[in-house]
Amino acid sequence: MATADTKDPHFARAVILLIAYAPDDGAMGLILNHPLTVDQMDDNSPIASWMESSQSPPTIFLGGPVEPNGYICMTPNSASLSGLRSVDIESISPVHLDGPHRVFRGYSGWAAGQLEDEVTFKSWYVVESRSTDLLTKSPDTLWNEVLQRQEGPLKRLGLFPLDPEVN
Repeated sequence: MATADTKDPHFARAVILLIAYAPDDGAMGLILNHPLTVDQMDDNSPIASWMESSQSPPTIFLGGPVEPNGYICMTPNSASLSGLRSVDIESISPVHLDGPHRVFRGYSGWAAGQLEDEVTFKSWYVVESRSTDLLTKSPDTLWNEVLQRQEGPLKRLGLFPLDPEVN
């Protein structure tokens, strides 16, 4: 997850689920807490039916700044080691899914060594995810919630308000 002082607007208070990692190839993740508003989406797109049937809030989430015209659908899967699976939205309809899902536009990506460097320079907090993070019904508070379930100084950061002037 992004540190409190991240300057990149793509990652402000971002909670990222790392979905692929290979030291020689890089990493790929999805921002779990940046829902898009209706005016940021094309209602005539075939993706609209995926949005309507997705886990509440019924919208598409910004997965990250890479491939902004591509979509990734994630759903819980008890049969996989990670407990998640991706769904090919071009080959099936959302009505064929047997459970909740969330659709992301774009993804977050790092070249080989880039994410490790950013972690070394303390641009990210590396914490365990929970199965409920992917389909949170409260994306606006997820950053704080994830921090508050940590130990030590990170737990206190979970109380950090979005606007410190209202503190």
